[in-house]
Amino acid sequence: MTNCKLSIAHWFLGSLALLIASLCHTADLPKAVSPELFSSLKSHSPFSRILGSTDSLILTGLLNYQGETVAAVHDLETRRTHLVSEKGPNLSGWQLIDLRGDTRDLSTLTTRIKINASDIVSVRYQKAPPMPLQRRPVLVSTRIGDGSAGGGTDPHGGPNPDVLTPDQLANARNAAKNPATGFKADGFSSHNRMPAEMLSKLNQLSYEQRETIHIKLFQQRNRGLGSQERRQMYGRLIDAQLRNR
Repeated sequence: MTNCKLSIAHWFLGSLALLIASLCHTADLPKAVSPELFSSLKSHSPFSRILGSTDSLILTGLLNYQGETVAAVHDLETRRTHLVSEKGPNLSGWQLIDLRGDTRDLSTLTTRIKINASDIVSVRYQKAPPMPLQRRPVLVSTRIGDGSAGGGTDPHGGPNPDVLTPDQLANARNAAKNPATGFKADGFSSHNRMPAEMLSKLNQLSYEQRETIHIKLFQQRNRGLGSQERRQMYGRLIDAQLRNR
């Protein structure tokens, strides 16, 4: 009886082995991974990248605070400026290690910044890029105004001069698309049109920049600013945007 049980067990194990071997031959097994797939990771490992690498950090200026040299380091990715000194790490843990070059000529300067306990990067001077235009949401009254003087204040658009009426906003945006047409808050009249030089400068700005300027002029008009003052303000705002390009 014992021999019979052993024979049955051997037969079962043998049949199971044959079945497994058959499945291994017929199943679609995954192919071996080639080492070439990992070549880029070996040369550009994401784990070896350090925060604030030299391609995103620039030195934008120096200042002397209580006899101590402080460097302004700007991060192009985060658009944050970090003040670092040799005295000790700042709130971000960054510290100035040394400064090389002629302090009278910023273009020659190079600093070494300690980012953390083991990483030190070299940062060269570069002029800081202009800050992007910050566009605030435009407040528009639900009341319909006629665009006359004080159109953003009672009775057309409420007491807040910063709140434009729908017709004022439409007028500002239309002039942003077609600067030569002018708009009701630009300070120019039919007898005193915008100078060609000023129009040429205005055409160098983007639609968004022109719209922002026009909205500011409408807000100042709603505050009661006279046409001559608005003309002068128009020119100053245009020049300021051109300098920031």
